[in-house]
Amino acid sequence: MSVPMGWSLTLLNYGDEWCAHRRLAVNGFGNQVIKVNPTFTRNVYGLLRRLLESPDAWQEHVRHHVGAMIIEITYGLDVIPQNDPFIESADKAATTISAAAMPVAFLVNTVPILKHGPSWFIGAGFERKAKEWTRYAGETLEVPFKALKEEIRCLQDLDPNIDTAYQERVIKGAAAIMYVAGGDTSVSFLGTLVLAMIQYHTVQRRAQAELDSVLGPDRLATFEDMPALPYLSAIIKECHSCEVVLPFAAPHMLTADDDY
Repeated sequence: MSVPMGWSLTLLNYGDEWCAHRRLAVNGFGNQVIKVNPTFTRNVYGLLRRLLESPDAWQEHVRHHVGAMIIEITYGLDVIPQNDPFIESADKAATTISAAAMPVAFLVNTVPILKHGPSWFIGAGFERKAKEWTRYAGETLEVPFKALKEEIRCLQDLDPNIDTAYQERVIKGAAAIMYVAGGDTSVSFLGTLVLAMIQYHTVQRRAQAELDSVLGPDRLATFEDMPALPYLSAIIKECHSCEVVLPFAAPHMLTADDDY
């Protein structure tokens, strides 16, 4: 099934545009990620406050704060406490990609000629979903970027010697994929962590004891505390490894004929 996602780094063919997308992503993270630690910390404290107020809604709180953190880091935009349009459109786009990427989810992926058939034909229900999902993907790409442009009026770092439309397309795509790639994966990991703490009470108590011994009763943890929290660090690594949030065997195809 075809949903226009040519802006996604994961779906671009290798070439100049793919390299430009990757260059932006690498420059924004890597050793530079330490600059956003205060944003991470502030959002985590906000999440903890919400969890204390309404723990039964922990899944909604986690999803909202993960989305808020990514949007603030990527676009510098603040989100509203509930039903934020940026987060909602990005969540729908992430769901779109997950569903459309499944090779056996739609018959048209197996029988491509169906995309030329009438909408009433068996197996042609993908057309309605494709139109709906295309709208979600477009909103994720355009809406926060337009809001950002309104804030700064212009993108001062654009190279006047290179096509402006091309540069904006690369920037929009590289920014949008940050949420699509980081939203569901972060929420999934945090869900795994919560499940582990529920299932393994001894581990939870030992982690809490380590936190209490390092932090005391009157402050919350920061990134600077992590070297003194080896047991908690081990739990985080174990949750990453025991429930992998992305498939290792994503489908690929050749862009040109090849012989083996």
